[in-house]
Amino acid sequence: MREKKKTREEFVRENEELRGQVAALQKEPALAASEMRYRRLFETAKDGILILDGKSGRIVDVNPFLIKLTGYSREDFLRKHVWEIGPFKDEAFSKVSFKELQDKEYIRYEHLPLATRDGQKVDVEFVSNVYRVNGDNVIQCNIRDITARKRAEDALRILNATLEQRVHERTSELERRATQLRALAAELAKSEVRERKRLAQILHDDLQQLLVAAKLSASSLRKQLAATDLLPEAERTLELLEQSIAASRSLTSELSPPVLTDGGLAAGLKWLKRRMHELHGMTVEVTAPAQKIRMPDDLRLLLFQAARELLFNIAKHAGTTNAQVTLTREESDHLRLVVSDQGKGFDACGVTPGSLSGFGLFSLRERLDYVDGELEIESAPGQGTRVTITAPITATVAAPPSEAESLSTAAPATPIFTPGAIRVLVVDDHPVVRKGLIEILRKESEVAVVGEAEDGLQAICQARALRPDVVLMDISMPRMNGIDATRRLTSEMPGVHVIGLSIHTGVDMAAQMRAAGAVCYLMKDGAVEDLVAAIREASAA
Repeated sequence: MREKKKTREEFVRENEELRGQVAALQKEPALAASEMRYRRLFETAKDGILILDGKSGRIVDVNPFLIKLTGYSREDFLRKHVWEIGPFKDEAFSKVSFKELQDKEYIRYEHLPLATRDGQKVDVEFVSNVYRVNGDNVIQCNIRDITARKRAEDALRILNATLEQRVHERTSELERRATQLRALAAELAKSEVRERKRLAQILHDDLQQLLVAAKLSASSLRKQLAATDLLPEAERTLELLEQSIAASRSLTSELSPPVLTDGGLAAGLKWLKRRMHELHGMTVEVTAPAQKIRMPDDLRLLLFQAARELLFNIAKHAGTTNAQVTLTREESDHLRLVVSDQGKGFDACGVTPGSLSGFGLFSLRERLDYVDGELEIESAPGQGTRVTITAPITATVAAPPSEAESLSTAAPATPIFTPGAIRVLVVDDHPVVRKGLIEILRKESEVAVVGEAEDGLQAICQARALRPDVVLMDISMPRMNGIDATRRLTSEMPGVHVIGLSIHTGVDMAAQMRAAGAVCYLMKDGAVEDLVAAIREASAA
């Protein structure tokens, strides 16, 4: 029987099948080698490996490391559902977790607690991947023991928490000590200011006034000794007294300028302007409000000392003889003081404690911090320096005592001895000087001393009662100074003429007295003839 002849298509198909069989036979050694390598990795891996049936969740294979890690045998794992085995024996969680494993190709749990067969707790990192093998899903779970790492992390976390607590405690302690140091620095600065002011007050209220009183007496004696051989000795005594007064006056200004207390901060800055010119040949441009700014004494002294030290620094370090000082009062009830120059400047970031002399920017910043103030430094080499200080006016300025209080301690009026004479009221807080002036004026036939007062409030009350022609007004006095008293007195009684008297030579004081309404300004240690002439001119005005 003759065979059926094959078609071309059948020959092609059989040829392709034979080629496929040959290719398969050729691949078998490569597949075997690949499977051998995978098996070696599987058996020697240092992580646990679990192979799951992607459909049922049954365990297909487990490597030796996972067996050793969990304490379960290979037989305990195989053909069991993953949630039935001890380490994963949490049915509700594991079924849900397995569902998640089925739905996602990759899942990673950073910390998964497992229980070994002997009840120990093991922290593991769990990673699963889904593969397709012969059309079925296979899930490979890699389980890495991170117990040691977890313990190290926990220990490190505890250590960090302990360190943070210690840092917090140390920081709190440092902040507390820094606050105490700022308070101490502020108190030391205040103590220095108080001591300066106390010494200046002793010089002004005691020594200088006694020297002036001695000079007044010596002037009176000189008239009596004019025709005797003792006149040269009297002249020499007067000269020595004048030198003593000048030395005391200079020391008082260096310790605490009286103009700062009596005229305010703006007047003090103008005095500082002249002082810098005298000492260093420096030209200082001062811009300040014309109206006196009321502020606490401590703040006024702080800003004045800051301006003085900053100007001294400019004179020493800036390489320029020009500077600008500006004082303004902000709408937020803050004072702003700016000291600037166009000198050689410096690296503002490099300023350290002690880098500048005296008050120092560091010390100034600490004091400003203590009073809720701020210090801003703008400077660069070759571009000059600008230092801005802002501070709140927080303290309440004490109100002056009432005029009723002043009347209760007012000095009694001196009777009028010469009718038609110029009626004079003598105002001075120092009793020796006041009595000395009265004794000298009583020797002048055309002058009658009708009363005396020891401060500005008493002066106003006495003037209202006695209606003098001329008031000799001291400037530096308690309760109310001569400038404020003159302003009130001349405003209320235009017919009364005020002559300012002071131990201080500052032109600012004289300018302020004239601005307040005084007709002239004289020195207490000046010639008696000049005082009498001024009284005569004032009464005739």
